[in-house]
Amino acid sequence: MTRSVCVCLFSGGIDSCLSAVLSKKEHSDIFLLSVNYGQVMQKELAAACELAEYIGAKEHRTVQIVGFEEISRSARTHEALIERNRGGALADGQVPSAYPPGRDFTFLSMAGAWAESVVLSDPEMYDQASIVIGTNRTDGLDYPDCQKRVYELFSNMLTESLKMSKVLGKRISVDTPLITLTKQEVVALGTDGNEHAVYATRVESVIGLLGPAD
Repeated sequence: MTRSVCVCLFSGGIDSCLSAVLSKKEHSDIFLLSVNYGQVMQKELAAACELAEYIGAKEHRTVQIVGFEEISRSARTHEALIERNRGGALADGQVPSAYPPGRDFTFLSMAGAWAESVVLSDPEMYDQASIVIGTNRTDGLDYPDCQKRVYELFSNMLTESLKMSKVLGKRISVDTPLITLTKQEVVALGTDGNEHAVYATRVESVIGLLGPAD
């Protein structure tokens, strides 16, 4: 029986947690990839480790990128750049200081590398791979790299450039299970509407969506 590989980008935040839970219901083997790139929100990485164990991923890895904050400057890695009161949106030509140049492309490439490595390790077992990123519709209003079309293009690039697809004929795609949901809808689904208790209730929320552990 063939199986599908899913590598889910797993920051430990509400979007990636919900995406991982939804993906686990659809894929036989789920791998969680967290990245420490010097981000301000280090508490999310701690949450990722706690949640990965309960979710029951086949494997969870945290990869460190040393010096990323030196070449990609944003509020994600420099607390002094955080905007407390920001107006405007992408449609108005405004992009938030939290926009991290090249971050998501880097992460998607890393996830693609892991997914392909898993498939190539046992091509008779795996016939397709999915890379999951927890982008929601609200993200697309602010960030140029969070558009549905961008992920379609990245899927095409992977399909055209990887051994697993070009040589072995395996399918690979970038999937965005939350792309039609607003941030408020994601929070409501992941935390029963308690936006101010996202971190405090994340484990309980994920447990509730997964059902009893095996």
